[in-house]
Amino acid sequence: MMNLPNITANIPLEVQTIAEYVAPLFAEVKGQDIPKVYKPDLCVVQWEGDDVERETGVVDRYDRVFNILSFAKNQFESLQQIDTLQKHFTNIHSLQIKGSSRYMRIGSFLPSRPFLTEDKTVYASIGKLHAQVRQMAVQEVFPPIGGVIIRPGGPGLGPDGGIIINPGFGDDIIIGKDCRKGEM
Repeated sequence: MMNLPNITANIPLEVQTIAEYVAPLFAEVKGQDIPKVYKPDLCVVQWEGDDVERETGVVDRYDRVFNILSFAKNQFESLQQIDTLQKHFTNIHSLQIKGSSRYMRIGSFLPSRPFLTEDKTVYASIGKLHAQVRQMAVQEVFPPIGGVIIRPGGPGLGPDGGIIINPGFGDDIIIGKDCRKGEM
């Protein structure tokens, strides 16, 4: 088994992951860029935006929205594409992010009704795919404590001058990089 990196919250890889997932359904699939000339049986996967929320003290959740643009010869073919995409996305709960051991959780897929493109050559539909990716939050890193030395001080004098037998009273506690080397 290959050891894959723990890549998370990477928009280009997420677009590629979704594009590869829908590739068997279309003659051509592109990521992010819409071609100048629309063709039937073309799909374009675009990142639209996201919202980041601190889920716990150590995990951020990215709620992503991707546009799935599909192009067809007529409205009926566009409806068939929409139906196929809906079934394709409701049959999975998560997709493994390309080149990573991590997954993106697939949410709802909300398609538009087919419409004629502005150049009046093909019909198109835009589907909104909601997905979530989790990533560890950036944590401040502190240097490790190299050691702790406690030197017992024994019984000491109280505020009134009396002797107090109290373990810990008068003890020296030294914290430093490395107690063994005497770098205190």
